[in-house]
Amino acid sequence: MKSSDEAHSVCKKDSFDGSLMHTVHTLYFLVQKRLQEKLSSSPISFSQFLVLAGFSCYGDTPVKQVSLAESLLLTEATLSRHIKVLSEKGLLIKRKDEDNKKLSMLKLSEKGKRIFEKTLSIVNKELEHYFSPLSQEEKEKVILLFSTTIIFLHKKE
Repeated sequence: MKSSDEAHSVCKKDSFDGSLMHTVHTLYFLVQKRLQEKLSSSPISFSQFLVLAGFSCYGDTPVKQVSLAESLLLTEATLSRHIKVLSEKGLLIKRKDEDNKKLSMLKLSEKGKRIFEKTLSIVNKELEHYFSPLSQEEKEKVILLFSTTIIFLHKKE
């Protein structure tokens, strides 16, 4: 089996391999895979962690399920599957909106907050390790560049 360096050297210069799309795709999936492996003994998966992370900007304020789905860039159906599992684990509190009984209001339970904080610590430690080849200045530049692109993409919606 060829190493990734050997595989990269075989590809044509104008191929998908080595392109911006390939680089972003590979980085995202490698980080996701490694974090999922690191969290394998955790009570939540990496994607469940990301859902819990979505509550961080709301604090203790209950949030509409539809608003959370929008902020996480998930479909309501995908979020509903996560909410079901997280609720069964006692990590979320789900109530009907008093003004509109069709809408669900969600917030983290105390258990959910504790598990989120513990998992966040693991994720942050791992990300520091994954990006350790970069200087602090390079990390800040990467964040700035990606943030600029995210802002641009949000404006296009």
